[in-house]
This record gives sequence, structure tokens and C-alpha cells, in this order.
Amino acid sequence: MKKSKKEIGTLQEILQFEPNAENKPSTALKLAKMIALESQDYQKVVELLEPYQDLPGKDKFYLMLELGLAYCNVNRNNPKSQDYKKGQILFEKVLNECDKECSSAVTDEKKLSAIMALASARLAWSNEPFTERRNKTSAQYYEALQKEPKNPYYLAESLGNRQSPDTKKDISPGNASFNQGSHRNLHATCPGRNRIATGTFHTGRLNLLIGEFETAYGFYARGIRHYLDKDQFRLRMPWKWKSRGST
Repeated sequence: MKKSKKEIGTLQEILQFEPNAENKPSTALKLAKMIALESQDYQKVVELLEPYQDLPGKDKFYLMLELGLAYCNVNRNNPKSQDYKKGQILFEKVLNECDKECSSAVTDEKKLSAIMALASARLAWSNEPFTERRNKTSAQYYEALQKEPKNPYYLAESLGNRQSPDTKKDISPGNASFNQGSHRNLHATCPGRNRIATGTFHTGRLNLLIGEFETAYGFYARGIRHYLDKDQFRLRMPWKWKSRGST
């Protein structure tokens, strides 16, 4: 805790006295992510990132995603507000601009695919308060999974939404479509992550979704043990907290 506060203070000083304007967005992004993780003060994140949202740079997509997330978190209790919509617009903007860059001759397709997956997952999360958008939410989580099929977090959300009362889709191990892709991904992606709280909880959830209850309970218990060890672990949802792959 003390170390995090010290790092936040250091980044604040760096941002304040940074002589090169081109370096400020990157520093602001690092600072915003630490503030979100440490205190969940999303209003401060909004104030920090808004001045840089239209600036070019290597971190522009990650900055837009963090700002969009902050807008939505600040206004989560009022999802029909214009400020909440600002966040959703930023997620959509990232998807559109990444799609354009994917058609460019010179591009890092793997990185852009990861960014688009994160944008799709956060857009889906932002649509969760709207019951009339459940089908859209499910489709957006599935798009994230298509972009990063080995990501257990997107897999868990995609499966969880497919199992909603509205869709009424069976995702049990006996379901053919589930067996052909998602069940393979569960065993291929999660074991290496079960040493930390985040991966352990998601592994538990995935087992719960396919009906392997005893295995799920074991992973949940292990996740709780890791989570309570606050000196080593902090629970994070990648599409709700940090931008995977960003610096």
C-alpha cells in the first residue's frame, strides 16, 4: 500500500515537471491506472486523462480505453446519462480506428487484435445494465473471445452470457458447440494461471459454468486464500481495470 502511494506520488511529479509534451500522455496513463487500481477514484482518472484523449501516440488506444472505463464507472448508477455514453463512444471509437489500422500495410496485427478484444469486452460490460441489450452484450463478449481465443477472462464472460435466461443456450460439456471450442480453451489456458487470485477465480467460474462443481469450489477457495494475501495479490478484471499489453 505504502509502495503504491509512493509510486503514485512519483508519477504525479514526473507528469507535472515533464518538459516534453509528447511524453505526458504515457505518464498520465500509467498514473491513471495506478489510481484506479489503488483507490478506484475514477473521477480523478477522468480529470487526469481528458486533456490527452485526442492526442496521437503509441498509447492512444489504451488511454481512450482507460478514460472510457472511468466515464462508465463514475456513472455506473446512471447508465443512460450522457457521460456514461461518452465512455461507450470511446470504446466504439477504439474499435473503429483499430479496424482501419488493421487494413493498413504497416501494422502490428497481434497488438491491435488484443486492443480490439479489450474494447469489445469493455463495451459489452458497459451494456450489461441494459436488459434489452443482452443479446448485444453476449455478441460483444464473443467478439472479444474471437480476437483472443486463449484468454480465460473473455471465455468466462462469453460463456456466462450465453447461459443467461434470455439466450437459453446450453453450455454444458455435452453441448457439441461448446466441446468443439470453449471446453478445449478452458483446459488449454487456465492451468498456467491458477497460481494467482485472478486466474484462480476465473478457472473456478469456468468449471462452475460447465457443471464441474467440486473442482470449481476448490479453485474458489484457493482464489480467496490468494486474494486475502494482500501483500502479494490484488484481484483485477482485465477489461474493467488494466489494459493488457500496454506499457
